[in-house]
Amino acid sequence: MARRRRGSHPWIRTPGVLVHGVRNIEDLWSKLAWELDQFWTARFGSKPDPEGLSYTAINICITLDGLTDWFVKRLLHESRHGDDDGVRPRQASGEPWTEETALKMVAQHVPYHLLFRDVANTAKHGLYRASGIPNLHAKMVPRFQPVLEEKLDTMDDEQGAMFILEHWQAADWQLSYHGSGGDAVSLDALKLFSDAKVGWDRLLREQGWRS
Repeated sequence: MARRRRGSHPWIRTPGVLVHGVRNIEDLWSKLAWELDQFWTARFGSKPDPEGLSYTAINICITLDGLTDWFVKRLLHESRHGDDDGVRPRQASGEPWTEETALKMVAQHVPYHLLFRDVANTAKHGLYRASGIPNLHAKMVPRFQPVLEEKLDTMDDEQGAMFILEHWQAADWQLSYHGSGGDAVSLDALKLFSDAKVGWDRLLREQGWRS
């Protein structure tokens, strides 16, 4: 069977036909907001939910990475062909947007977008592709007050798992990764994802793509 030429499919510009409920980048941002609510529930719910916490964190990273893809594609398309009103967005210099300059604008609003991309790609493809953080090793880890941390450090994996479930509400869940220098970096996961949501909201509003 002959392969269809790239860009020839009639749905190429209407992904919402295939993905119900996600017709445009604003819908994808709403999906992010919904997933962040799920993460909050898993984090602060009355019952420990480690699977919900980890799975939702992965889904959030995938959605955040999707926002970058959708944003760049739409900005480049409108820069070349015009938006619905025929206006072609331009950089401050007056030059058309490129993929490189579009990604720089994303980075200004969502500084950790490459971290989200690496987590998303690994989850989707089962293969680590470093896009900005060499030798990334990211995982969700609980942080406790020093007294509890000391107790946890003395336990084996099975004991540690039971301890975490017992002290679930006292945990400060963080997304930990090893940076380019090899040192471990830990970021509060809820704040990291919430800041990314705010950054995307601001960026989409600046483009007039979110009301």
